[in-house]
Amino acid sequence: MTDHDTIARMAIRLARGYRQGWAIRIPKTHGVEWNWTTASEYAQVGRSLPTFDRTAGVISYATNKMRWTLSVDGDIEVEIDSQSGLACSIEATRCGGANGAATPCIVARVPDLDGLSSHDLWKVDVAITSLACGPWKPLHNLPPLRVVGDVIRLPSTPCALVYVGDRITARRPDDISSNHPFEEHLAEFGRRGGFRKWERLLVRKVTKEGV
Repeated sequence: MTDHDTIARMAIRLARGYRQGWAIRIPKTHGVEWNWTTASEYAQVGRSLPTFDRTAGVISYATNKMRWTLSVDGDIEVEIDSQSGLACSIEATRCGGANGAATPCIVARVPDLDGLSSHDLWKVDVAITSLACGPWKPLHNLPPLRVVGDVIRLPSTPCALVYVGDRITARRPDDISSNHPFEEHLAEFGRRGGFRKWERLLVRKVTKEGV
């Protein structure tokens, strides 16, 4: 279960990230809480408005290129159609840990990461960072997908990137308990400091290539 205010904050963050006017108008000042009441009140006027159903505990949004389902019952997912027609799914969920406890994680399933345009990667990154609030907030510190792609080549085979704890892992999209071959490259990225100090890693790469 996720509370109403958390999924409302996700909706505000998604809409601001995708530059939707109703959410941009919400002040980022002390005294204005980003919660269900604020989100539903501001999402009354404008274009590309999500639908709020408090009784069902669901916020939904749909265009011909993007769909959101944000539910207090656990179905929290953003679906994006890329410019090449690929369907990407970004889900805030929970993964089973070693001790059986459910750990907040974000799973991004993409058929061909290497085939995404820079704009598509931006849209996926917006979804990931926007869902990283509430129990998923610590995942916001992990590197954007665009940064990972600047340092190592992204896979062209279907892949699920699992953001959990202090790292990103690569799994097979139909079975996230099984490693994807890209996992070896991500693990090396992590050993080089990519998950903790990714800004420095990117600066070093740019400096080296500029010499």
